[in-house]
Amino acid sequence: MRPGSKVTLFVYSGPWSEVTPADRRVVGLFIRFANDPQRGGPFDTPIGLGLGGDLRGELVKTITPEQSYDAEAWTLDASGYVEGVVGKVSALELVSENAGNLRLSVGPEPVCANTNNVTYESGLNEGGRIVRIQPRDYQSCIDWWSVDLSINDVGQVVGVTVFLWSP
Repeated sequence: MRPGSKVTLFVYSGPWSEVTPADRRVVGLFIRFANDPQRGGPFDTPIGLGLGGDLRGELVKTITPEQSYDAEAWTLDASGYVEGVVGKVSALELVSENAGNLRLSVGPEPVCANTNNVTYESGLNEGGRIVRIQPRDYQSCIDWWSVDLSINDVGQVVGVTVFLWSP
């Protein structure tokens, strides 16, 4: 995706959906940032980066707003954090590579195709609001992921957790 490309967001309208215009604004800024980190993102404080695969995210590292311009700073090694997953993952890559196939949700969220209403939660939520960015369409649970943005009360992203399906 090139800078300036149009992105369409699909808002999940399930029973827990409460996506607000303010949420859409912050997510839009994050998506713009994911496509071109040099433009800067909705960050003025350190950003906790986390990984999860079993229902709860875990903090992996914290980066400063200055480090956020470096796309490599967003790359996390999923080995040891997500069972059965080996290698690196980046919230920025997941979002930018799936532009046009994204949906947003807020609140408890079923994991992949789970029909038992098992939900997960981000470990980086410090009293803020969590907005989830996920693929709208995916072929199997192996393709499913979630980038959870923890947003503080002034509309800045203070945490980003990547959830991957654990085979």
